[in-house]
Amino acid sequence: MKFSFDASLGYGTGGFDIKNEVETISKLLSDRSEITCFDIGANKGEWASGILDVYPNAKVYCFEPDLKSIKVFENLLNEFPNLALHNIAISDYEGVASLHTLTDLWGGASLLPQVSLNAGYSKDVQVDTLDNFVLKSGIQPDVIKIDVEGAEMSVLKGASHTLKSVTLVEFEFSDLQMYSK
Repeated sequence: MKFSFDASLGYGTGGFDIKNEVETISKLLSDRSEITCFDIGANKGEWASGILDVYPNAKVYCFEPDLKSIKVFENLLNEFPNLALHNIAISDYEGVASLHTLTDLWGGASLLPQVSLNAGYSKDVQVDTLDNFVLKSGIQPDVIKIDVEGAEMSVLKGASHTLKSVTLVEFEFSDLQMYSK
């Protein structure tokens, strides 16, 4: 059972490896010493800290709506002064939505109820678009990482203006996109 669960998350199959993700980004952006990244669906900050290990001067803006993940994430804020955390979900609208997940800190939280069919809990979270965030903050990313458990297309729809000047977009693709259509 453990192997099949781990395999479904990509562990041991070559599908989930933050080190490889970050190395690929550094190869694609080898001409840059500083980058600005948006980590959408930051969970506990593994991807963000991986980027900062390779790009110590990077500015990384993380978006995570689950307060339980944020409690774990807060330790990274002390370690990396150029890391910012925003307690919101990113989608294609502004407002409030239900965040559904199976267990605490699982990393499988989604705004889409059909993705977490047996959700252990759900709670209301603040939602905004990436275009709104960029317009309000004036921060333009070079790299966007999206891992929002099937709601990736909603994030992209809410980022139509932002995407025009982004160099690289990394997103998760799995069976969750099939369920979310």
